[in-house]
Amino acid sequence: MINFDMQTNQNPSMVPDLSNKLFVQQAELVAGYVPYTGATTDVDLGVHNITATDATITGSIILNGSFSGAYRAITAIRTLDTTDYLVDCTSNTFTVTLPTAVGSTGRIYIIKNSGSGIITIATTSSQTVDGETTQTLTQWDALAVMSTGTGWIII
Repeated sequence: MINFDMQTNQNPSMVPDLSNKLFVQQAELVAGYVPYTGATTDVDLGVHNITATDATITGSIILNGSFSGAYRAITAIRTLDTTDYLVDCTSNTFTVTLPTAVGSTGRIYIIKNSGSGIITIATTSSQTVDGETTQTLTQWDALAVMSTGTGWIII
C-alpha cells in the first residue's frame, strides 16, 4: 500500500502513473494490481479514458463529456447479460429477454428496433416491465429499462 497525496501530487518514494486508472472518491484506487489510498476530496486526474470492470462507486460521478456504452447489433433471439447496454435489433422478428432484475438494481438496458420486424421484450421469473411481462417494439421504437432489484421499469 502506497500512501499518495493527491492534493500536492507528491510521494516520498515515487509518483505512480495514474493515467487510465479509476479513482473512487473517499475510497480506494485500484491501479492494475497495486492499491493506492489518496485524497478524500474531488481531484481532477486529467484522465480521458477510464475502463473499470465490475466497479462499484458510492457517491456521484460528474461527466463533462460524452458517455460510451456497449453497442451490439443482433438479428436473432438473445438473453441480455452484463456485456450489453444498447442492443440494436437490425432485422427479423424475435424476442430479447431481460436477465433477472434480482441483484442488478440500477442496471440499464436500451433496446432499439431499427429493423422492420417486431421485437418482443420478455422478462424472466415472472418479473415485469412496468407491470407487464412483455413489451413490443415496432420499427424505430426504442425502450430503456432499469432494474429495481425485483423487476424492470421504463425510464
